[in-house]
Amino acid sequence: MILFALAGVFFQAIPIAMFLLVGTYATKLGKEYYHFSVCGLGKVLKPEHRYKELNAFTSLYCGMLCGSDRDCKSFDYDETKGRCYLGSKKVGRNDCEHLIDDTDGGVQHYAEGPQCIDGKEPQSDKTCRCPTAYGGPGCHTRMEDCSDWTDYFEDPVVMWIWPNNTERPFRVFCTKLSNVRTVLMNREVGDVDFQRDWQQYRDGFGNPTGDHWLGLHYMHLLTDNKRYKLRFSMKLGNESDRDAIYMTHNHAIITNESSHYTLYTGASKNVGGPVVDCIFPDLVGIPFSTRDVDNDGDDTIDCSNEFGGGWWFNGTAGCAACNPTGRMPFPSLGVRNGDVDELHWNNTVDNLASVTILMYLLPY
Repeated sequence: MILFALAGVFFQAIPIAMFLLVGTYATKLGKEYYHFSVCGLGKVLKPEHRYKELNAFTSLYCGMLCGSDRDCKSFDYDETKGRCYLGSKKVGRNDCEHLIDDTDGGVQHYAEGPQCIDGKEPQSDKTCRCPTAYGGPGCHTRMEDCSDWTDYFEDPVVMWIWPNNTERPFRVFCTKLSNVRTVLMNREVGDVDFQRDWQQYRDGFGNPTGDHWLGLHYMHLLTDNKRYKLRFSMKLGNESDRDAIYMTHNHAIITNESSHYTLYTGASKNVGGPVVDCIFPDLVGIPFSTRDVDNDGDDTIDCSNEFGGGWWFNGTAGCAACNPTGRMPFPSLGVRNGDVDELHWNNTVDNLASVTILMYLLPY
């Protein structure tokens, strides 16, 4: 027999293909058993949950016996007596009633792991993380939008959020400059076609870290859960060094699908340039239209197909003064061709083409 020392304790050497001792756990062909301390130190299985007692030279060998027995869910190992007790209970952080205090001394309980603390849960990559869309101390905070993640990221990142009015979490793109933004739409690269049907605009499309549309369903859930400002930021023409121009609308609401995701906003203001609002008032109270669902209110025109994308088009007011979901032309001189299906904001910016448009929510 070959013995080796680790942390002052001698263990029997076992072929590496079968076992590996790492820290406080033993693993057998993918099964890992951790010294379980979530319920407190010195806890072992209740006698009624031990169904087999065996000799074992080490906790590692006890782990092998448990791993090869399909009924074994966890085990106790008595280092003093060299005894291995196979258990019928898989003990987790919510199963402490299956354990009692070790009155003999020297017995340790091992459970399949890893064993996580502070509200975190074991992951397939053997790390511990908060449940999806939860964070903060003890993982008790349910993250309802990107602003709740303020202290947990710096660079733009895709995060899980879970508004209170939803049954399940979903992913959004979060950015942080002077404020934290929950992004609804990004037009920057030009590699995503925005001429889509109703279902795609409802459910979302594109790459969350690049050009994308979050989805009208999720926009509704967000604006129905909290009060938000709706903001558009854009860069124009070929002025790459020019600061972005912002257009902000107070208290934005996007209704549900049964009312065709109608848009409501309050007053607006712009920062950084001579941008005229193309939302308020013409598009307020207007339902959403796509290439296959025409809600623009004018039977003589099909705004979505003419403008080349889905939007809150008002056929009685010339469809819209802007076209954030239109085709990205990338003109060499930064000037629009004048085609109505081009991506643009309006004609009050010296006819410069919009080279980026970001649409996002800001909390009040």
